[in-house]
Amino acid sequence: MEYESGRSSVFCGNGVTKQPIVHSAGSATAFRLSLQRTKRGLKDTSNWLLVDPLPSYGRGREIPGGRYASFILGNGVHDVVITDENGTIDGQGVVWWDMWRGKTLQHTRPHLLELMYSKQILISNVIFKDSPFWNIHPVYCR
Repeated sequence: MEYESGRSSVFCGNGVTKQPIVHSAGSATAFRLSLQRTKRGLKDTSNWLLVDPLPSYGRGREIPGGRYASFILGNGVHDVVITDENGTIDGQGVVWWDMWRGKTLQHTRPHLLELMYSKQILISNVIFKDSPFWNIHPVYCR
């Protein structure tokens, strides 16, 4: 992650990310994500980051308790730009969907992208596919 003039940029190379890409508001709250080709979520869920349920739900959406963090999670960020030249965010959701159908999920499935309490959001030229749950989930955003 690079910080420049109060801005944060995340440049993702091709391949598999072992943990979600998480960015929370702090001294640098502008957020730009640039992909290089395909970015894939990890199929092994055993070490996936857990987060609290959303306040409006009061519990996990599918299962009581916490939830798996979204693959890309921004909290309290502004001037959000997620763009590429048709780069792909591939959630490799079949593993998650199989657990959901087989009733073996331990927590609520993650989204591909979740922005919370954020504003001024631009998403362009990005393909979201094979999500474990919802593709894009802007919540409490303006």
